[in-house]
Amino acid sequence: MTLRILCIGSPFGGDAVAWAIGEKMIEAGLPRDCEVRLLDRPGMRLLEEMQGADSALLLDAAQGIPPGTLRRIESLNELWLAGQSSTHGIGVAEALKLAEQLGRLPTQLTVFAVGIREALPTHGTLAALASELLEAIKKAAARPETGSALSPNSSPQGER
Repeated sequence: MTLRILCIGSPFGGDAVAWAIGEKMIEAGLPRDCEVRLLDRPGMRLLEEMQGADSALLLDAAQGIPPGTLRRIESLNELWLAGQSSTHGIGVAEALKLAEQLGRLPTQLTVFAVGIREALPTHGTLAALASELLEAIKKAAARPETGSALSPNSSPQGER
């Protein structure tokens, strides 16, 4: 089973946080069958990046979440509330909604938002966030599940 970790962002300020966490995860060592991809504002290309993966974990920066914390997004509707839609056209929320409508979501999909300010979090915070995500990935790998972890209308469960 392949897990594709898609770190979404840009090279500017706090929006680079997912990339920095992805790099820390690579340095720490990933479980077998895991791969990390750093994506610069992928828009609709997100559908292509998920293609062929049994399982996908998306990581993106978000404002409105306490800086330096991870929040698991439980539903596509919650993506809109977390500010994961884009004012520049097609963002994460729009791409995932289209993927759902086309039947192109991976079997297992998990989305995490990382709370940011304008500046990139400190090295220690990035390492802690990467470690937290790696633990979640290892636990998930130990107990394979079926069905998408991200549902279209389930209620949000808060920070993790």
